[in-house]
Amino acid sequence: TSDFIAVQIKGLVRTSIELKLIGSNGQLVQTKYIKPGTTLEYFDTQTLYNGYYMIQVNRDGEINSYKVLISN
Repeated sequence: TSDFIAVQIKGLVRTSIELKLIGSNGQLVQTKYIKPGTTLEYFDTQTLYNGYYMIQVNRDGEINSYKVLISN
């Protein structure tokens, strides 16, 4: 098991990319940003309950969602 989720973006990041971790009830759990010049950001999952979550990636207004399972 791991205590974090890593999100890595392909290619050079020129503007901040917003990452949202959303619980199965639709509640926002954490917000992170991948800053220009970097490609990686982490969500700490140590204090989260087991279950499915969504990661929303907002890159220049284009939003993609990814389902993840947390099992600590």
